[in-house]
Amino acid sequence: QRASGLEIEAGEVLEVFESITPDAQGKTCYHYVIVDFLCRVKSGELRAGGDALEVKWCRAEELAEQKVSEAATKVVLKALAR
Repeated sequence: QRASGLEIEAGEVLEVFESITPDAQGKTCYHYVIVDFLCRVKSGELRAGGDALEVKWCRAEELAEQKVSEAATKVVLKALAR
């Protein structure tokens, strides 16, 4: 059995983002609401789960090299400023 990875403590909400993707007929195909929380690591080890092939820690100035989206970069920098 695989260990669970990181145990975190969720804090304040940093951003709420909504994404709606229409199908060819213009009807909603996918509708996501993403809530980004400021979190602190309590214990555990960083590891990829079922939603990612790999994972790693990086510095803020390395986000561009990691091909992180502009929206994700914005919320990460907001979290780091806290």
